[in-house]
Amino acid sequence: MPSAANSHKHRIAPDRLIPAILLAASAVALVLRAVSLGSKGIWMDEAYSIHLARLPFATLIEKLSLESTPPLYNLLLGVWIDVFGTSALAVRSLSTLFSVAGVALIGLLAARVFSFRTAAFATALLASTPLHVYYAQEARMYSLLALLGTALVCFALDYQSRRATRSLVGAAAVSLAMLFTHTVAIWLIAGVNVAFLVGCRERPVLLRWIAAQAVVGVCYLPWLVVLLKQVGAQQLVLEWFVYIWESKSIPAHVMDSVGGFTLGGYPNYFAIEDQLAAADWVRGAALLLVGWGVIRSRQLAALRFTATTLLVTVALSLAYSQFLQPVHIPGRTDHALLPLFALLLALGMDAVRPKAVGVLVAVGWVAASLVILLPDSDYAEKSVSRNYLAAIQPEAGDVIITTGKTYAETEYYVDAWQLPVTLLSFPRQASEHPGYLNYDELRGTPGLLDSDADWIVQKCRRILRAGNRAIVILVRPYEVNSIVVSRLRRAFGPEAEVTQERHWQSLLAHPVHLLAFESTRR
Repeated sequence: MPSAANSHKHRIAPDRLIPAILLAASAVALVLRAVSLGSKGIWMDEAYSIHLARLPFATLIEKLSLESTPPLYNLLLGVWIDVFGTSALAVRSLSTLFSVAGVALIGLLAARVFSFRTAAFATALLASTPLHVYYAQEARMYSLLALLGTALVCFALDYQSRRATRSLVGAAAVSLAMLFTHTVAIWLIAGVNVAFLVGCRERPVLLRWIAAQAVVGVCYLPWLVVLLKQVGAQQLVLEWFVYIWESKSIPAHVMDSVGGFTLGGYPNYFAIEDQLAAADWVRGAALLLVGWGVIRSRQLAALRFTATTLLVTVALSLAYSQFLQPVHIPGRTDHALLPLFALLLALGMDAVRPKAVGVLVAVGWVAASLVILLPDSDYAEKSVSRNYLAAIQPEAGDVIITTGKTYAETEYYVDAWQLPVTLLSFPRQASEHPGYLNYDELRGTPGLLDSDADWIVQKCRRILRAGNRAIVILVRPYEVNSIVVSRLRRAFGPEAEVTQERHWQSLLAHPVHLLAFESTRR
């Protein structure tokens, strides 16, 4: 880590106190993230991560060509699953590990380049921020991305101040790991590179940095073939977000991110269609504190580096979203910037005078985070998939047919509960790639849907030939799904009846209907 001891000796935390603050912050972070970690149900995105993590490598790469993410997290999760299993507690604990490590790392960075008080504030803020806790409890790659982003800033600052080769190598390795964790990492890596170029005054140091980053680019080249396919499919993968992006101005999206970084709704991005909002005064207060910290510490190279990184990253993400494809999703794709924002916010709190007022502001901020966080720690909406599948478990017959985007979670619970059923999907491609389904494309190929519906009916006839077991079908309210429902009604009408018809509101507000066809033949 870089040290500013030569110019700011009075501000730097004594080395003997740093382990204590990091250990305390990590312990608090772990406790907050352990609350209800395994009790919430696995929802669609998490089930999709588990689905991908269990695939052979070649199949995983093929599936990801229709997605928007690289394979690193899925590979790590696959190894984790081999060791610890697929329970909700097991698969989420990997993200928890990344998140707690991220809290400790931001504290270490703050202590080395700013002050002990800033480190205490930064770790307390990040440990309790609702969005950071949320992703620590989700089997997705966002906690890993945030940890790697913080590590990249640490290595870059260390190399800039100490010229240590190990930091140069570390920065290159972390950059490559970020690129293979999520495509949006490109913006943060670009932000760090701009900050380094602006802040570096020694040509040899700058040239070595550029050479190391060029090596990263060369190592990333094999993935570019897949990335080009992903860019082509990106508009379809994120079609749900396009109209939300277009409904708001650029400043509104920025304020949505600020809301996610502070005391916004929990979890934030599920409220994005309305307003990803902490109260206006909260967001305003956060920006004022950040601004005050920047003004008071503007002479520090580490401050200028961090602020430049954050601003450039946000600007690139917004520009790409505005002019090419909307990918800046507040509360999700900006998550890697949350630790840097918490660091600048902590710096502002440290700059408040008298010091006791700054402490009170920090304590009040953490208390407000806990008030938001703890009552919603179980986040019942995540358990919707588990609940409706548990409801059909006792009566599940020989076949469960999933439609829309219900395949991944159904696959997860059928496997976890060891249900003796055949799992089918409509359209068939929903089982081949359960995280991606383009309904506009499907409506343009009615022959394919008819063929898939006929295939479903034939499979059901063969399976049910011997008895009176039920066919259970989970239906999302998409027009194309009516094809398979009507085909099943016609196929089994004379000898079957609909014994149940219920619906549940799913996590992203798409109702899931359950219909059970049971043979009347005796």
